[in-house]
Amino acid sequence: MKKELYYNKRIFLSIFIVLISCLLLFNGSVGAYELTARSLGMGAAYSAIADDIEAILYNPASIANAGVLGLNVNTGMSIHNTEYLEELRKLYKSNKFEELKDFAGGLKDKAGARGQFFLGARVSSIGLAYNVKEDLFINPALNDNFTEKQSEYILSYGKQLLKPPFEIAALYYGINLKYINIERNMYDFSQNLHGTARGNTFSLDLGALAKVTDNLRIACVMENALAHAPELEGELRRYEYVNNEWSWQTLGQAYNYKKELDSKVRLGAAVSIPLLNLTLAADLDNFLAAKEKQVLHLGLEKNLFLNALSLRLGKVQGEELDLNTFGLGLNLTALNLDLAVAKNKVGNNELTGLISASIDF
Repeated sequence: MKKELYYNKRIFLSIFIVLISCLLLFNGSVGAYELTARSLGMGAAYSAIADDIEAILYNPASIANAGVLGLNVNTGMSIHNTEYLEELRKLYKSNKFEELKDFAGGLKDKAGARGQFFLGARVSSIGLAYNVKEDLFINPALNDNFTEKQSEYILSYGKQLLKPPFEIAALYYGINLKYINIERNMYDFSQNLHGTARGNTFSLDLGALAKVTDNLRIACVMENALAHAPELEGELRRYEYVNNEWSWQTLGQAYNYKKELDSKVRLGAAVSIPLLNLTLAADLDNFLAAKEKQVLHLGLEKNLFLNALSLRLGKVQGEELDLNTFGLGLNLTALNLDLAVAKNKVGNNELTGLISASIDF
């Protein structure tokens, strides 16, 4: 017993040293908040709440605190500048040079869209997931136009480190190993250039979760810790409009792009109030970085009708973010159906919608 306790203390000390070292070196940047429908409904204040397969995206330590088996499918879309909602929806599907150029020519302001798909499965404390994000961004004023697809293949593991009586002051840790593949298209409409490039890299997420009491949890997560920016390499094409149609030829020079991965350190807490069937949560991204890089997440979840229906509200506040979020969840024993919407009150009035379905035993 003493030997096991000594071994656990050494593991905890090692993890603690790694966490502190990374925190001191980690500046981070504002990352994506629209990860799953349930979390978005709560303003993405989710690192201390994640108790199912969604833990892979928010805090891998929570996988060890979930059930025996889990499966989750999540999809959704964000639109920047909803004035061009229909055009962006069509362009997102086609990605043709001539259609993008025509759209940019009549654009008064920047606009864009993001699509997302997540599929994850968990058996006990081991999880596997595929997470893909596709971006379309058009900014004629700065001639900054691109599409990008980022695919992540994730292996996740979580374990309970300390097992005190009645789970009071229980401690969990978790890790995500990620292989990331990136494909990028750049468009220079003034010179009729189209660059294509791709590359890949490996990354790491670290998470810790402390159950201070049955109703109070505290979490710390580092996303993309120690990851390096991959160099994307590809070719450059020049388009010409001849005889009422577009044609292209490959140029001798290559197209290269250095992709900076979004990284952040997140500190979170959640408290449950059983008498009210209410959960309150707060997360702070990049809490050791400069104030302009910090993002505050606030959320609540109210369970109704014997926990069959969940009502969620949230707020996300940052330098370029002022989101109000709303979500609903239908809980049918092991099956959960969730949806969420969010509206950014600053910038280009980004509108986000997500739906998800999960099974957890």
